[in-house]
Amino acid sequence: MRLWAMVVSLLLLGIATACTEEAAFRFTVPDSVAGNAQLPPLEEQDDPLPVASMDSLLNQIVEEYEQSDRSEAAAARAASKAPLSTGTLVGVAFFVRDTQQTQALAQFLQDNGGERLSVSEDYMEADVPVTLLVAASEQPGVYRMRALAPPRPLQGGGGN
Repeated sequence: MRLWAMVVSLLLLGIATACTEEAAFRFTVPDSVAGNAQLPPLEEQDDPLPVASMDSLLNQIVEEYEQSDRSEAAAARAASKAPLSTGTLVGVAFFVRDTQQTQALAQFLQDNGGERLSVSEDYMEADVPVTLLVAASEQPGVYRMRALAPPRPLQGGGGN
């Protein structure tokens, strides 16, 4: 039985490879199109994110807050855009270069109003005040921040 399964697998692999190679040879770009492609310079494409280490949602939250009257109510309105937020706090995942920098970031957040910190060697989750997002992104070793999303149930219905 195993030999039969192996033969069928090899046969299917051979067919898939042949189809892929044939499809690759059939796809060609006409010279009239290839020579006339005009791509805009990189500078003219979409604006980069204001804070490169933060995802687009966190950047939107910061922008909304900074364009407001910067009150606590404005911070709460901006924070409510995040999938996980409480009052003026936003659930954030931090990706950090090393353990020492992660510990320093945890201390910075605790000293400045961050809550519910979950810390590992190079990753941290915390509830961060909207007013602290930019400063947190500027801490040594922070190379990526993204808004946390609530957990989703497993697909397929589980143990019924």
